[in-house]
Amino acid sequence: MPCSPAPDLPTFADVKDAALRLRGHAVRTPLVESARLNEQLGGRLLIKAEMLQRVGAFKFRGAYNRISRIDEAARPRGVVAYSSGNHAQGVAAAAALFGIPALIVMPEDAAASKIAGTRAYGAEIVFYDHARESRDELAEGLAADRGATLVRPYDDPYIIAGQGTVGLELAAQAREMDAPLDAVLVPCGGGGLVAGCALALAEAGADVAINYRRDEAAAKEVVEQIEGLGRRAFSAQCDVTDADAVNAMVASVDAAFGKLDLLVSNAGIASRGQLLADTEVSEMRRVIDTHVFGAFHFFQTALPRLRKNDRSDVIVISSVSPHRTPPGHGPYAVAKAGLEAMAKVLAKEERRHGMRVNIIAAGVVETDLGRRLVKFNMGDELENVVSQFPFGRACQPEDVANLCVFLASDKGSYITGHTIFLDGGDGIGAMKQG
Repeated sequence: MPCSPAPDLPTFADVKDAALRLRGHAVRTPLVESARLNEQLGGRLLIKAEMLQRVGAFKFRGAYNRISRIDEAARPRGVVAYSSGNHAQGVAAAAALFGIPALIVMPEDAAASKIAGTRAYGAEIVFYDHARESRDELAEGLAADRGATLVRPYDDPYIIAGQGTVGLELAAQAREMDAPLDAVLVPCGGGGLVAGCALALAEAGADVAINYRRDEAAAKEVVEQIEGLGRRAFSAQCDVTDADAVNAMVASVDAAFGKLDLLVSNAGIASRGQLLADTEVSEMRRVIDTHVFGAFHFFQTALPRLRKNDRSDVIVISSVSPHRTPPGHGPYAVAKAGLEAMAKVLAKEERRHGMRVNIIAAGVVETDLGRRLVKFNMGDELENVVSQFPFGRACQPEDVANLCVFLASDKGSYITGHTIFLDGGDGIGAMKQG
C-alpha cells in the first residue's frame, strides 16, 4: 500500500502524533454541559459535541490522519474509500485539503444529504447494487486498478489513532473545567472510536479491565500499553461454559479491584439457522450451554461477592427472539427464554440481599453478531436495509450501555425482575426471512 508503514496496534504516542497532524485542520469541538441536566442527574454530564466537527462527524479525524501518511509520490493516484455517509465525507474533505483525487463507493440508496456532501468536497462517487455487489471487493478492485490508497472506515491503526484524538481533547477539556472523569461512555460501531479513546482515556486516569475470547496476544499488548501509562489493567480469558474458568475469572476481577457490585451477563452465540426438525442435539446443547449455563456459572460464583454490598445489580442481556420466536432460530430463542426465566427467579431470590436483577431484551444491535443475523435473515448488509428498522437505525451498543447505566444507578434502584425491551418498539419485525 503506498503509504508510511502502519503500526500493528496504535499506541498513545500515535494518538498524540495524530493530534499534532490534525492541529489547525480539525475543529477542537466543545465539551458542553447543561445545568438543568446536572441538577436532575445529581452530577455533571459532559457531552463532546463532535457534530460540530468538519463534515459533522468525528470521522474526519481518522481520515485526515490516514491520508496524511500517504507518500508524496503516491498521492497523485488518490484514495478510494467505501461508506454510506460520514466516512465518505471525511475522506472527501481530507483529500480535498491535500489536493488529491478521491473516489468513494456508496450504496445507491445512501442518504441524499450524504451523497451531496461527498460530492461538494470534490469526490467522485461510484454507486453499487446491494443485491449483486460487495462494497469491500468493489473498492479494493478500484484501488488496485488506479494504484490508489484504500482508506478503510475503521480497521486501520491510523484511523483509530485519529479518532482517538476525541478522547485526548475530552480529557484535556475536562481538566480545564475542573471536572474529573468518573466514567466515559463511547459509542462503538466499527470499533475505531472506542479503541482510540481507550488509549487516550487510560492516559487521563482510567483503570481498564480487558476481556477477550481468543486473541490473548492483542489483549496483553493493550494491557502493557495501559500499564506503561501508570494505570491498573488486566485481561482475563475464559470459556463461559467452563465453571472452573468462570470462577477463576471472577476471582481475578475481585482481586484486582477489591469488590464486585455489578454483573452484566452478555455472553452469547448464534444458532445455525436451521429448522428445529433439522437441528442436531449437539447444536441445541451448544447454544444452551453458552447462554444458560454460561450465565448460571457466573451467577453462582458472583452471588457471594455481590451479597456483600448494600446494593448490587445483575443485568442480563437477552433478545426479542424468545418473545418473537422467529422460525429458523429455535436453539437461540429457547436458550434466551431459559436465560430470562433464570434471571426472574434470581430477582425474587436475591431481593432480600439488596440485589436488583433485570433483563434487557434487545432488538438487532449493530455488532458483528447483529450484522451476521441481518445478513442471514434479510440477505443483505445491515447498512443497506437499516432504513426498514424503527427510527431508521439499528440498536446501538451505546443504547444498551445507557440502559445498563440507568438500571445500575440510584434512579433504577426500585426496578427489579423486569424485562425491558430495547427494540425501537418493534425492531425484530423489520427482519424477514430471506
